[in-house]
Amino acid sequence: MNRPARASQDGADSAFVTRLHAAPVTADGAMGTQLYALGVEFDRCFDALNINDPALVHRVHADYLAAGAEMLETNTFGANAIRLAAHGLADQAHAINVAGARIAREVADAAGDAGEGGRRVWVAGSVGPVGATLAPVGVLPRDEAQAAFADQIAGLVEGGVDLILIETMTDLGEARIALAAARSVCNLPTIVLTTFNEEGVTASGHTPEEVVAALEADGADVVGANCCTGPGPMLAVVRRMVAVATVPVAAMPNAGLPHVEGDRFLYTASPTWLAERAARMVAAGVRLVGGCCGTSPEHIAALAETLAATQGAPAPPVYARPEAGAPGSRPARLLGDTVLAQHLAAAAFPIVVRVDPPRGFNTSRLLPPLRTMADEGQALAFAVADSPRAEARMSALAASALLRGQLGVEALLHVGCRYRNRVATLSELLGAHALGVRDLVVEAGDLPARGEYPDATVVRDVTEEGLLRLLDGYNHG
Repeated sequence: MNRPARASQDGADSAFVTRLHAAPVTADGAMGTQLYALGVEFDRCFDALNINDPALVHRVHADYLAAGAEMLETNTFGANAIRLAAHGLADQAHAINVAGARIAREVADAAGDAGEGGRRVWVAGSVGPVGATLAPVGVLPRDEAQAAFADQIAGLVEGGVDLILIETMTDLGEARIALAAARSVCNLPTIVLTTFNEEGVTASGHTPEEVVAALEADGADVVGANCCTGPGPMLAVVRRMVAVATVPVAAMPNAGLPHVEGDRFLYTASPTWLAERAARMVAAGVRLVGGCCGTSPEHIAALAETLAATQGAPAPPVYARPEAGAPGSRPARLLGDTVLAQHLAAAAFPIVVRVDPPRGFNTSRLLPPLRTMADEGQALAFAVADSPRAEARMSALAASALLRGQLGVEALLHVGCRYRNRVATLSELLGAHALGVRDLVVEAGDLPARGEYPDATVVRDVTEEGLLRLLDGYNHG
């Protein structure tokens, strides 16, 4: 059970947290990405645009509002005195935050009390890291960091924000300092988002469970994750946070990892992909969803539309991971009593994803995306192809054993009849059984003449029908 919302100065706190409990809230996307797309050079101070070009910032907020955002984040991510000092603007920190809050407030208020389409629009004051490593690891005193956060947050409150959003914190200690600063300045609801790597820990080495425990103890109203490596890995993280949190959980992923083309940073996650991942996050219990780096109004529009369409609809199938124990361990079971057989017997529609083994022995590119799919429970099993297109690839049986051993997932082994005589086929089946691979796809196999070794011999000791009869005989002893 989530704890009751804390009373606040003006009731906005209670209204926002109450709204999160009632239904998921859609936040906006990346302010910096949009300003960059509109021609602002990457090395400029984006926060200073609140004073120098407020119309441009206003435009981005309005675009996200029109896309369906119910929460607008101020253009103040780096507007603390320590970061602004690099641009010679440290003495303008308070003014920049006041201006940033007022621009977002103006856009939200223009939508009316109920917002466009009858929705309420909240303004969140964005607070990012100070941009320097804190002592004792670094040289920045922790009290100076807290003072910088407090000055920034005071400006946001003066400008009229509804809540404080502390985001992209890689260091749990810094996140806690920012939260303490917020509590020293105001009693508005405070969201704290940390960033996790592909291993599911912060840069300071904290797990999602440790982050939730610390931030809840410090009084955060909402906890969660943002930025990270993309919506797939974040889904696994926020599922762990939801499992232990007693306050609402938020998720604002990047649109995947960026790549550089020319002098531009491009993100590859499409609006549809982000929206589908966000729907899974909501199904897992997340109450606030939006976007971080690389997300545009198009991403938020797809997200809002998808969430509206899925309210009350059954969640997509999520397949359970293996029981606790050694990686890939399974309880003993009778022949034929596999997970796939159970689903088919129940007239379920199992999702099986085909996998081509690598061309060499390096699995570094094969396993990570499959691990993400397995962690998210998207597939019941992975079907491993046997020499697809008559190419020389890693043995399908070896790849199947790797998937079971390292990811703890079921493997559906393809067995091509053209590549083995009867003795080798029987050896393959015995090896599969010993390695725990029980589900097979019997196929002819691609003709070598169509592959990279056209002179390779075609073996027809056993036909597909014959192999099925042999398998039936083996299963009966």
